[in-house]
Amino acid sequence: MAKIRNKVEQLELKDGEKIKDMSTLRGTVNVAKGTNSTITGADSGTVYRSDYPNTIGSWGTSSNGWLDCRSEYSWPGNGGEGYAWGWIGKYVNITGSGSQNCTVTFSGNYNGTLQTAAELGSMQVYCLVAAQVCDVTGGGFSVIAEETIAERGFSLLMLPNTVSGTIGGGNSIQCNLQAGHTYLLRLKLYTSSEASISYWPPFVSWGLTDFDNGGADGQGVDYSSVNLTWN
Repeated sequence: MAKIRNKVEQLELKDGEKIKDMSTLRGTVNVAKGTNSTITGADSGTVYRSDYPNTIGSWGTSSNGWLDCRSEYSWPGNGGEGYAWGWIGKYVNITGSGSQNCTVTFSGNYNGTLQTAAELGSMQVYCLVAAQVCDVTGGGFSVIAEETIAERGFSLLMLPNTVSGTIGGGNSIQCNLQAGHTYLLRLKLYTSSEASISYWPPFVSWGLTDFDNGGADGQGVDYSSVNLTWN
């Protein structure tokens, strides 16, 4: 899965370039350094999809925020892939002076299924759910801390495999936050289905990574709140 992880990082860099112009900024909440705070709901997000047509991605702010992604790849003898990924979260401006260690804890849940079938060759389905703290001060972008919540990858899985769980204290992020800086606190979802080898005559192979419900609840990532506890 290291190869896929590297691709995710490269896609994140492109996303960071877009975030620099703050075009996805919906609203920023001020949090005083040293004052514990819980911020309910997400109001910022985006989704990216590959050119392959069987990829779906959407997000919204109803029910405190949700993010859906789905990647399906049918392989008639040709290698290739489909991916859909995105994020949802909240911009926070830290007021006061100096810096302090902070525990950032998201609340929410995730639910999806992975499945693949291949007559011959290599078919890989993959998903990643993660929490991130990004520094976006002054139009910049850098991921300063990340916590993997769920990561799965399969090359042969005839029966659907459910990937689901609750996002909470077990997924907390420890980081140092600086007063006067603006941070993007977000949940990230990445899905992909990839065929890596070509054959002739064509063999039918298929892969599906499905975190899509078309809205809040059900499959996908549902965002509830984010808590900042100063240490």
